[in-house]
Amino acid sequence: RRWSSTGRAPPLASAGCDRQGGPVPPTLAALLRHPPRCTATRRASHRAHGCHTDHVTCRIATVQMEAVPGDVDANVARITHLVHDAAAGGADLVLFPEAAVTGYDDRAFAGPLPDLTASGWRSPVQDAVDRTGVTAVVNSALERDGCRALSDVIFTPGREPLAAYDKQHLHDSERAVFTPGDHGASFVLNGLRFALSVCYDA
Repeated sequence: RRWSSTGRAPPLASAGCDRQGGPVPPTLAALLRHPPRCTATRRASHRAHGCHTDHVTCRIATVQMEAVPGDVDANVARITHLVHDAAAGGADLVLFPEAAVTGYDDRAFAGPLPDLTASGWRSPVQDAVDRTGVTAVVNSALERDGCRALSDVIFTPGREPLAAYDKQHLHDSERAVFTPGDHGASFVLNGLRFALSVCYDA
C-alpha cells in the first residue's frame, strides 16, 4: 500500500496496522494536517528580516484508490468522499489515478462509457468540488464525439467540468479501444501552472 502528499506523513504508529501487521494508510485529512512549508505568518517573518521572496503554496492530495471495474456509481461515491477528505486536510488540488471513474479493466473499456453530457456521474463530483472549494483532476475512460479516450477531467468550483487532456501514449491493449490525444494541456491554480499527463505520458 502506498500513499503520498505534499506534507510530511505522520509517524507510522499513528496510522495503525491491519491484521497482517502491515501499515494501514491514514486518511488524506490526516496526511494533509501538517502545515505547509511557507505560511502567511512565515512570509511576514521573512519580510521582517529583509527577505522579500514570496513563496507560493499549493497543497496537493494524490489519491491511490481501487476502483470497481465497471461500477461508475460506486467509484464516483468513493471519489466524492475522497474530495471531502482531502479538503478537510487543507488540500487545494486533488489528483485521481487513471480510469478512476470506470476502473482500469478491458471489459469495462469495451462496454458503455460515461460522457460529459450525462450529469449522473459528474454531478456528485462537481457538487463535492463546489462545496469544498478544491480543484480535482479525475481521470476516466470517456466516450466523446464518437471516440473513446482516457481523459483527465478538471473539476473546478463554480465551473463546468472540462475534459482537458487525453492520454497520448497508449499501450498495446489500449490502442484497440482508445484514440490517443493530440495535444498537451495545463492549468493554473494558486499562481502555479500544472501540466497534465496520464500514466506512460509522464
